[in-house]
Amino acid sequence: MEAKQDAQGLREFQSVVEKNPESTRALVGLATAYLDLGQKEKALSALRQASALDPGNWIIHKQIWAIGHPEEFYPSINGKWQEEQLQQEKGKQ
Repeated sequence: MEAKQDAQGLREFQSVVEKNPESTRALVGLATAYLDLGQKEKALSALRQASALDPGNWIIHKQIWAIGHPEEFYPSINGKWQEEQLQQEKGKQ
């Protein structure tokens, strides 16, 4: 039942993104739906699109980092590592 709901949620977010491809909220929702279905690379792709639209949104950056580097977030957050990533990101802008 849960998998069916996750698939439905994915289709709904895909539809919203198709209609409004510049909606960071829809892209983040799409990423969440992909994660719920275990599709990490597709989730990262959606989050990278959202980040490109809103490069100053550090919540999106942190979600990308957490998916790509879970060892730096779980079981505890590595603040030093995050600060290093933040400085790298700022250097790219």
